[in-house]
Amino acid sequence: MDEPKSKAKSVIVIGAGVGGVATAARLAKAGFKVTVLEKNDFTGGRCSLINHDGYRFDQGPSLLLLPQFFHEIFRDLGTSLSAEGIELLKCEPNYNIWFGDGSSFELSTDLTKMKKSIEAIEGKDGFERYLSFLQESHRHYEISAAYVLRRNFSSFLNMARPEMLLNLLALHPFQSIWSRASKYFWTERLRRVFTFGTMYMGMSPFDAPATYSLLQYTELAEGILYPRGGFHRVVECLVKVGQRLGVEYRLSTSVQSISIDKATQKTNGVILEDGTLLPADIVVSNADLVYTYNNLLPETPYARSLSKREASCSSISFYWSISRRVPKLQAHNIFLADEYRESFDSIFKKHLIPTEPSFYVNVPSRVDPSAAPEGKDSIVVLVPVGHLLSDKSGTHRGMSKSANSTEKAVNTDQDWDSMVSLARETIITTIQARIGVDLSPLIEHEIINTPYTWKDKFNLDKGAILGLSHSFFNVLSFRPGTQHSQFKNLYFVGASTHPGTGVPICIAGSKIVAEQILQDAGFSEATSTDYQYRLPISTFIMTSQIFPRRNDALNVNPDTVNGQSSDINLTTRGSDWYWAVCAVMTVATIAFIGTAWTKPRTDRIFHYITGGITMIAAISYFSMASNLGWTPIAVQFRRSDHRVAGVYREIFYVRYIDWFVTTPLLLMDLLLTAGMPWPTVLWVILVDWVMIVTGLVGALVKSSYKWGYFAFGCAALAYIVYQLAWEARIHANRIGNDVGRVFLACGTITLIVWICYPIAWGVCEGGNIIAPDSEAVFYGILDLLAKPVFGAILLWGHRNIDPARLGLRIRDVTEGPVYPEGPGSQKRSVNEPAAGAGANGTQNPVDVPVADTTAA
Repeated sequence: MDEPKSKAKSVIVIGAGVGGVATAARLAKAGFKVTVLEKNDFTGGRCSLINHDGYRFDQGPSLLLLPQFFHEIFRDLGTSLSAEGIELLKCEPNYNIWFGDGSSFELSTDLTKMKKSIEAIEGKDGFERYLSFLQESHRHYEISAAYVLRRNFSSFLNMARPEMLLNLLALHPFQSIWSRASKYFWTERLRRVFTFGTMYMGMSPFDAPATYSLLQYTELAEGILYPRGGFHRVVECLVKVGQRLGVEYRLSTSVQSISIDKATQKTNGVILEDGTLLPADIVVSNADLVYTYNNLLPETPYARSLSKREASCSSISFYWSISRRVPKLQAHNIFLADEYRESFDSIFKKHLIPTEPSFYVNVPSRVDPSAAPEGKDSIVVLVPVGHLLSDKSGTHRGMSKSANSTEKAVNTDQDWDSMVSLARETIITTIQARIGVDLSPLIEHEIINTPYTWKDKFNLDKGAILGLSHSFFNVLSFRPGTQHSQFKNLYFVGASTHPGTGVPICIAGSKIVAEQILQDAGFSEATSTDYQYRLPISTFIMTSQIFPRRNDALNVNPDTVNGQSSDINLTTRGSDWYWAVCAVMTVATIAFIGTAWTKPRTDRIFHYITGGITMIAAISYFSMASNLGWTPIAVQFRRSDHRVAGVYREIFYVRYIDWFVTTPLLLMDLLLTAGMPWPTVLWVILVDWVMIVTGLVGALVKSSYKWGYFAFGCAALAYIVYQLAWEARIHANRIGNDVGRVFLACGTITLIVWICYPIAWGVCEGGNIIAPDSEAVFYGILDLLAKPVFGAILLWGHRNIDPARLGLRIRDVTEGPVYPEGPGSQKRSVNEPAAGAGANGTQNPVDVPVADTTAA
């Protein structure tokens, strides 16, 4: 990054975590005047050290993975790891994994060892499957490193970059890592061995996208490294490099709020706890993102929605000073629960500690003897647990917040004192049972971090140690952006913004943010990846002017209609999804109408109908994404689940307006393809209107009478299903095999999808079972299948079918009169072959209407 040529702009970085320290150094290298403010008296955030009487512990991260990002940042800063005195030690083996029966499995980069160990469990073919697993994991690693971790996703159009579209399915984002591992490993034991690593992302292997097997690849191919002197050594050197470049660090300095200039709608600095204003041209927050929005910025619906997003797990971490060495424990050890799935369900669904938890044991003194006095060991035990349910950090500072003691009393299910005791007892008992060593009498000193410790020490929302979850709808453009949507000189870096959590990932994020700041500051030589790789397709350039860079819809259009607010409403996550569907519908419309111009005017009817369907849908989804076109309706069923708790729920009536227009058009596509007579077509459309209107009325009724309208709608749907599955199918097959095949494909997808709509209605508008965000995804997927996917299949099938064969004789303006004028003119019989009949001489059925219209 080149030096700015004008007067240096001032930057304040809030938080001296890895992301903040790395961003500060990069900006200082580019010529900015940077000040870092840190509430604690140490740097590194969670990547810091705990020292006690000669024992050293890594407070958080203890494995150095993805080394390319560490080498890259020091190289970008004009130095190197070795030049700064950082020595990376390789841990061999990677892990020792202990099972309930006392057996163990060593994970290693040594293929000879891995071959022997795997074949002992899965036979001769097991090692070949392991290599195939590594190959897939390597593909995930390469694609992610190139197209995700080095790219900004400031808008949904960024997800449509050619390289993303071409490689999306290769990342297996819609399959869990457990399901992919099950393809390669046939035993439960090895499936567990190669999936436990999702704990690094704070997720269950049964929910984590298979993309994250990239972590297994970097461990098994590049190995696990450890900086001599502790992981904080990397942060310490980044701080020193930054200071050489001019970065000023102010420790033990808490920020009360980010100052906003209302006139310019920009931040003009930060306000410290003592009320002092520190001015700045640019502010970068490395504090927990949810905390920043809810405690350092003005209250907004978006800020509230962030606190409702799915968060990662927390942990109970023990730091033990051990009086002697424990040789059976390697540097990294995993003790897996026998009830593997159940243990993750306890953490991520019940937000508790499992009765029998899986846990991680780190012995830094095994690889770096300086971590403990001679002849002794430092041991860190990390037990994943559910995050805080009664946490108030996601509540805006203007609302009531309780002290820890009060918070603990709010949720009696989360008795952390009891859970800490259970964790300690389980750890000691499990280790003794599996390796034959009782650690209890060897513990000289103990330090404990609980979810409350993580929350209080580092301002982590809910005490979630890895920030927001990394489920599919919490990554890429769905993840909170690196730039504030309203205050354009406010940026974010860290675990809960793009690209995500983990030390190397936050380092990658620092480069994305620094380049974005340079780009926005007008330095043309900054090579922002967000701009460098924009999709060079005119349709996307057009739509980029319609859809916002960062979603601000809930701020502009709050959850109030005519003075009435809704309790169960859309969050930014759901709005983001609606924007994505809107973009797909818009592009599909352009594609369908655009391809119509490649056809003769007489053959465009299906293109126009299909394009009209997606055009109306795009407008509908634009409205819903903007949080418009809804009304609050009292729910019949009040639920205890916080996601659907409340009295009033948002009902999007604009969705039904969309369906009232588009479903008849869709039926016309199908019924005209089948050559159905016009009276039948019109009657089926009338029945369809009954279905849509009764669905809307039922959604707007708060009493149990809504289910009567639901029944009417289902009866109408049943008649439509009969027409498509029976009568129309027979008509289509009579016209020809090619027409029959097109109708079968399109009719089948329509029937399957339409039958799912009443289910969606039942769990959304009807039963108030799932949240509006989940409703958005449910209906959105159905509409994507029913409209653009259906339309693409239909138009592809119609590419060689003359509309005249279907009874659609459309006269072009260049043709003469339909019937010759004057004496002797005769009308064409309906039984004559239609003009343009297929080469096989197929004639129109007797009851097929012949539509003589003029193509405009």
